Amino acid sequence: MFLLTFSTLSAVANQPLSLQHFNIESWSTKDGLPHSTINAITQTADGYIWLATWEGPVRYNGLDFKAFNRKDTAELRNLGIKNIILAEDGSLYMAGVNGDVIRLNQQNWSSFRAVNSLLYDILPISETDYLVATASSGLIHVNKSGYKQLTKSDGLPSNLIYKIKQSPTGTIWLATSAGLVQYHPDNANTPIQQHYLPEKTVYDVLFDQNGQLVVATDKGVYRALQNTQPMVFQQLTDIPAATLMFDH
Repeated sequence: MFLLTFSTLSAVANQPLSLQHFNIESWSTKDGLPHSTINAITQTADGYIWLATWEGPVRYNGLDFKAFNRKDTAELRNLGIKNIILAEDGSLYMAGVNGDVIRLNQQNWSSFRAVNSLLYDILPISETDYLVATASSGLIHVNKSGYKQLTKSDGLPSNLIYKIKQSPTGTIWLATSAGLVQYHPDNANTPIQQHYLPEKTVYDVLFDQNGQLVVATDKGVYRALQNTQPMVFQQLTDIPAATLMFDH
């Protein structure tokens, strides 16, 4: 009887569990959240879960929610946070709804505003160098020298940028409402050098385990074929997609 039970349990343990085997909990403002809409989630190395809400960033330790606001953090001039990004150095970058970039580094808060526009994404390149995707003001490049703004007048196909991703080889890609763009910050004359899929709204960009480019658009998902010049894209599905994730 023991052997049979053990074998059964062992077999079950090796099978993928459906959601009905998990304990599912949900939290709202009744449990301490300042807002019930969560725009983004990330986890830091210390185990904390960070949430981006319309009423500011929230830290969750598994038991309690700690909401940060302008009362205790002067850098949170406007509470709305659209996105929250974890940098390689452990810093958190937060994209504000009114154009504020908020950085939390080892309990030290700082903020910067270049434009009055909703921010969609931030790509930290180094501690003093990062890119910001805006909803109506193009691309913002911030570094030690200050900041530079790139818009349609500089070659962007659209001033609405949803995502910024860097490939394993260092190439920077912009997902815009009018196609996919390569950005070369080191080229002062023509930083916007390539424009692909111009008839599509590009929402997200992903690189698979081989470094191959995959793109989510309003007209389906596309993959860039390797070793082709100019770059050729193969359509994987015609189902509109807003977010991509690589299944490990």
